[in-house]
Amino acid sequence: TRYLGSDSNVIIPEYVKNGGQYYPVITLKSNLFLNKTSIVKNITIPTSIKTVEAGGFTGCKFYNVYYLGNIEDWCEISFANSSSSPASGASVYFTNLQQESYLVEEIDIPGNITSVNSYQFSGFSYVTSITIHSNVTKIAFGAFYNCNAVETISINPSTIECSSTTN
Repeated sequence: TRYLGSDSNVIIPEYVKNGGQYYPVITLKSNLFLNKTSIVKNITIPTSIKTVEAGGFTGCKFYNVYYLGNIEDWCEISFANSSSSPASGASVYFTNLQQESYLVEEIDIPGNITSVNSYQFSGFSYVTSITIHSNVTKIAFGAFYNCNAVETISINPSTIECSSTTN
């Protein structure tokens, strides 16, 4: 399925209705915004999304990405490759408990997260600081790909296995 609209602001629904039944939107397919990369400027992503297939956001240069959850929710999403991340060069906003959006400038991996998946934070270009708690035992290939503004990383290296391939 591809985005067929012409709106510059796209809100991905949490549920879609089909035949009187509601179904959660959990996967964003490959080439979702094919030939729409110059049209779509802002995107809102619900917490129901758990998978973004390869090339889900190929060529997209969003101004703003609004995620309707927090960093813990974001860590539950599986990104197939760097072009499946919507964040490339965009301002990324998460939502706090008060339903207010805030620009992600620091990544603080919560203590209940044990691994950081491939391309999890790919393209988070405004992040200057990353903190990885000791419960994290694995950081997959490309987890922080193109996080070019990072100045500080706090990590416990004795407990973490880092991947250098996509395996």
